[in-house]
Formats: sequence, C-alpha cells, structure tokens
Amino acid sequence: RRTTLISVPSTEANISLILRSQEEGFPLLIEGQTGIGKSAAVMEAARLLNRPLVRFNLSSSVTCGDIIGRVSLSSDTSGLLKYEKGPFTVAFESGLWLLLDELNLASDDILQSIESALDTGLLYCDDPSSTKSSLTITKHEHFRLFATQNP
Repeated sequence: RRTTLISVPSTEANISLILRSQEEGFPLLIEGQTGIGKSAAVMEAARLLNRPLVRFNLSSSVTCGDIIGRVSLSSDTSGLLKYEKGPFTVAFESGLWLLLDELNLASDDILQSIESALDTGLLYCDDPSSTKSSLTITKHEHFRLFATQNP
C-alpha cells in the first residue's frame, strides 16, 4: 500500500519522531492545528513498520465504557452478561498501536483510567458478569499509545 502523504520536511520530521518514540515505548502526544496531518503521520508510521493501528476519536460524550469496555447482554438468547472490551483495552492487551484523536476533549475519568494503566502496566476493568467481578489486564510489550489534539 502506498502512502498518500506529500513528503515535506515537517511531515518527514513528524514521522521520524513517531518512529523514535515507538522504539522507546513512551506515549506520544502530538499537538497542532486542524488538518496538518497529525493523525496521518501516525498512520504512515504504522504502515511503514507494518504495525496494526486502532484509531479512536474522543469527544466530551465518550465514556469510559466506550473506550475501556462495558458489560452488556450476550447477543445470543442466553440472556447472560458479557464484558465487551473497548479499543483501549484491546490494543493494550494485544500489543496494537492506538491513536486517540482529540485527547483534550476526553473526560477526566477517561484520562485517569489511561494514566493509571500506563503508569502501572495494568488495566483494571470492573466485570460484574464474572465471578471475580474484575479483570486485570497486563500491558503487552508492543502496545503503543499516540494521541493528537488541537491547541
């Protein structure tokens, strides 16, 4: 798959920064004006390294259940509850790259959940559908977090 990015010095510098940050495993926040290619640069870096990328857009209406996970009714006729992992949990557990767009629009609850998981390497999810009532998920060594926001 070929890139659709136009190679200019700022784009190349951004991609280089993203590639360096992923080697260290540190989360990376990219801030800039709308439409300058923040997300596209992350997507291009993932493409160059053949890394699976999950992209999720945040807003003030996104809940922890949307991004971390939630309990829901099973889709079969059993009527049982099941825990549905959100995109952060899937990426964190599976070693995917996660791109969170518009991080500055996320609620404090979401930011605290993400910060705690990044600090400890563990994600705790309430799961009333389980006999243990919570899940503990360990961060995969290949998990990488990238976030974008406008100033």
